[in-house]
Amino acid sequence: MNGRIWRKKLRRKLALVIFTITVGCCLYMIPSSPRSLESPETEESLTDTDSDDTQPSHHQPLYSDDIINPHPYNFIIANPTRCEYMNDSDGGQPFLLILVKSAPGDVYDRQQIRRTWGGTQTVSGRLTSTLFLLGLNRDPELNRSIREESERFNDIIQENFLDAYQNLTIKNIMGMKWVATYCPNATYVASADADVMLNTFNLVRRLLDKPRHSYAEGSLRRNSEPVRKPNQHNHKWLTSKELYPEATYAPFFPGSCFVMSGDVAADIYYESPHVRFLPWDDVFIGLVMKRIGIEPRHGKGYEQYVILNSNKAITWALVRGICVLIRHQLDGVDEKLVELWKAAVAKSQIKYQSNFTPSPVLQSVLIGIPISIVVISLVVAIMLDISNNAKRSNSFHKRSVGRSMHLRPLTY
Repeated sequence: MNGRIWRKKLRRKLALVIFTITVGCCLYMIPSSPRSLESPETEESLTDTDSDDTQPSHHQPLYSDDIINPHPYNFIIANPTRCEYMNDSDGGQPFLLILVKSAPGDVYDRQQIRRTWGGTQTVSGRLTSTLFLLGLNRDPELNRSIREESERFNDIIQENFLDAYQNLTIKNIMGMKWVATYCPNATYVASADADVMLNTFNLVRRLLDKPRHSYAEGSLRRNSEPVRKPNQHNHKWLTSKELYPEATYAPFFPGSCFVMSGDVAADIYYESPHVRFLPWDDVFIGLVMKRIGIEPRHGKGYEQYVILNSNKAITWALVRGICVLIRHQLDGVDEKLVELWKAAVAKSQIKYQSNFTPSPVLQSVLIGIPISIVVISLVVAIMLDISNNAKRSNSFHKRSVGRSMHLRPLTY
């Protein structure tokens, strides 16, 4: 009798324990809103202002359905199979192409980039590849050395225009033309100057959850005004009203570094003939994006200025950001910067791993496994306890029956 009462109480306790653990599992497994690993990004919200003193140009309009800005240049060096090689390596989908605007004489810049964030690499399981955009130099020997460099590294694109600062827009369009012609399946295309350092790990991780189409991101500039009255710092950007009549530029990214989805890069090339030429490549790209209906997004870390004689400042900027402006390498590869880049990328990877937040589904699995083990262990332990108590009860009952059978009968 006492055994049956004890087992009944034990079953109630077991049911209560299982119910409590089940409710706890359900509460833990309810997905909460995912927390971003990055701090919220803000962008200045400035409204466009109309100005009465801006007069439309009497020359070509800013936009036209006719061709007002042709690109009559041809590839001298194309490396057309570069993307085909990447397709074979990454299942038909190169993730990130980085187009670097480089002058023919920037030999050490290109060497340093190849030793750090350049070349073809696998970053976080995604393929990245870097190409250098060049024009022609007046020196035939330098042009010959560029051809030799291309034969060695297969990472140079060159057309038959003069390489000069005023032709940066032509150089940029050449890069977009190459993407549209030889690599239309690229997921993302980045544009960068040769005097920057990129943390490709941070850039790839950032792009993993971004839109794959109609997307562009960088250090956004809004309502920037053309330079009408130049000084010693900005005279090279002097822009007359004949060249650009509007009071402000369309939103644009500084040319040091920005990124766009592959379709945007191709669309920029196809639509650029319908936008009036401007020598400022970043402003021109902004005008073309406005024509094709792309709303540029602001992103943190795309334009970071640091104290170049401070190793700590350079490393910290690379660890937390994407693009750090350095200087052109005129005398050789800067071994210190190469080592700082390697250390910064390694720290970025460690930082990402320590801040890793699993998805809600994975969180449920990770929480559910140990709880399930605890529940099973409790059930097994309780069942073994019940079995042992039942055995002891049966043994006691048998001994009691045995003793009663050996009792001598009562006599009267």
